[in-house]
Amino acid sequence: MKPTMVVLAGPNGAGKSTLYKVRVAPSFAGPFINADIIQRDELRDPSPEASYEAAQIATSQRAEYLAQAAVLKADRGMVFDNSRLNQPANHCLTFSDGRLVFALPHLPGWIRSVYATDLII
Repeated sequence: MKPTMVVLAGPNGAGKSTLYKVRVAPSFAGPFINADIIQRDELRDPSPEASYEAAQIATSQRAEYLAQAAVLKADRGMVFDNSRLNQPANHCLTFSDGRLVFALPHLPGWIRSVYATDLII
């Protein structure tokens, strides 16, 4: 079995935690890196200072996973956009063995930026 990584990215309130609970967690045993959870469960400190510390911890943990490289190295990597308020996550890209096999005709700017060199079918 090849390693699997799911990346949910977006601003506060975008629905990342809800998407994880509803769609990802039931079928995925990987870690969920969330600064709010780190602050609540690990630091146990509700102060603004702890919020910044939790964000730094989460950033360090996320850096270990290198999302773009993982998507490209997986047997099948899918990229979803959940940046629109009150809208379900939108499947935008699929890679198979590092090759782009599906892309929406109109991609969000952040996807075009992150995957600019990989958007050739």
